[in-house]
Amino acid sequence: METILTIYVLGCLAVSSALMAWFGSGLPIHVLYMLKRVGYAKGSDMWNTLGEWTSTWDDFSVAAAAYMHPFIGELITCPVCLSFHISFWLALAIWVFAPVPFVFVIAATCTWPILSNALKSLVVK
Repeated sequence: METILTIYVLGCLAVSSALMAWFGSGLPIHVLYMLKRVGYAKGSDMWNTLGEWTSTWDDFSVAAAAYMHPFIGELITCPVCLSFHISFWLALAIWVFAPVPFVFVIAATCTWPILSNALKSLVVK
């Protein structure tokens, strides 16, 4: 039982850390910059709307909504959506590789998003 509880807490903290890094820093801008450098969507109007390193989160979210697939654009700009997906995939990976019952995946997917967003909101304003 202690092992499952430890895995649960560490998983929740991992989801919260991922959200904090994505929504509380310039990480999305840097990821897009690297995608541009490797030639992703070369010639797309998306790259004309974003500056080199001077872009902000608002510029990123507008470009994501306007030029990316609607599902991906909403997923990477919505904290609730992203936390749900990260929670599900992380819990599923834990279930595959650790000795936890499948109900762990359901419980983590349903509770980690709210807990991780609450933790993230304590740090990122």
